[in-house]
Amino acid sequence: VIVPTETNIEVFFIQVKASVYKPWKSTKRNGHNFNGLEHALKQTTKDIDTFFDITSILIKENLKKVSVKFFAVLHNVDSPENLCDGCNMIVIDKNDLCNRVNLSKKLNIPGKTSELDSEILALYKMLVGIYAGLSS
Repeated sequence: VIVPTETNIEVFFIQVKASVYKPWKSTKRNGHNFNGLEHALKQTTKDIDTFFDITSILIKENLKKVSVKFFAVLHNVDSPENLCDGCNMIVIDKNDLCNRVNLSKKLNIPGKTSELDSEILALYKMLVGIYAGLSS
């Protein structure tokens, strides 16, 4: 998701993973299965790296106007236990998906902006053109 604000562009990476048990891929720590979360975060890291590899070439001087947020969605997990506060803020679980207030707080997507700086608008159009296609 690419969202323009008055001062920058916010890019959201949201990785959705089902926590289907696969015994040959299971990673357990303290009796809890973190495989879905680990996989989501590894994939998100790859996605963000690719994003910056491409974006840094095209918008070198404007890269400081781009901020990135990322989330891992575990839609069939009630509340992952034993997560630090930082990890808890980037994990969207079943309870968050069922509660708009919690989901809204976690995502913190900026509201509609009345006026955009022409430089921000041009940057937004470029990013949307690269990632969504100019003819979309």
